[in-house]
Amino acid sequence: MSSSTIDPATNNVADPDPSTVTSLIQLRGALTHIYTGALFHLFTEEAQYELAVRLVTLLKKVPGAVIFGRHQGRREAGVINDQYGRDRYGHSEKSWPQLWKRVFAEAEGEEFAERVVVHAELRDQFKPDVFGTTEAYMLYWSVQIV
Repeated sequence: MSSSTIDPATNNVADPDPSTVTSLIQLRGALTHIYTGALFHLFTEEAQYELAVRLVTLLKKVPGAVIFGRHQGRREAGVINDQYGRDRYGHSEKSWPQLWKRVFAEAEGEEFAERVVVHAELRDQFKPDVFGTTEAYMLYWSVQIV
């Protein structure tokens, strides 16, 4: 395992050599771009919060750093009607920014959370009933530090 240097002022890892990374802990505070596609909608609301917390720990806290992606969303946040009986949660354009503001406020403080801009756009991309529901939308989003 390689050693990594942490800048005490920012709590960010000094650009690790990707060829030496063997554990996510080595990337703590080191990433400026994180993509998650078709991931969040697979989990409960609580598990999504925990996933967001973990992603924030990997993000370098500098202007321009971004977490972005897409996943199944809803017009109104709530449980996704899953044809297989899984417990899944769908965020809306309104609830998604609230999740991230909460995560950043708890992880970095209210003042830092003000520097976070969250964009969320719900698009009607699926034919009705493709997921066993008449509400099948894709939420495209980004969470960026400014």
